[in-house]
Amino acid sequence: MIPQIARKLLAEYGTEGGWLLDPYCGTGTSLVEASLFGMHSVGCDINPLVRLIATAKSTPICLSTLDETLNRLNDPSNIAGKTATTMHEENIVICQRTTHT
Repeated sequence: MIPQIARKLLAEYGTEGGWLLDPYCGTGTSLVEASLFGMHSVGCDINPLVRLIATAKSTPICLSTLDETLNRLNDPSNIAGKTATTMHEENIVICQRTTHT
């Protein structure tokens, strides 16, 4: 489902602070829109891949933790001379940013 449809349905039928049950949540668009609308949500799906995607999309991220992690990743002294095992043990993850055209 595209976000605009979920948003319109929630505006029409949802209530702020209410609950949304999406028994076929797919990749979680309705869950994200419910959160943005101020609703609680529960989603289910039989496909483990789309459940993973829905969880990733709908899990809130603490911005201060994200900032700390990005600052740590951007500090070359955290990575220089460390092996992949050491980096794994210290929870250092290097991500490559991609752009879509």
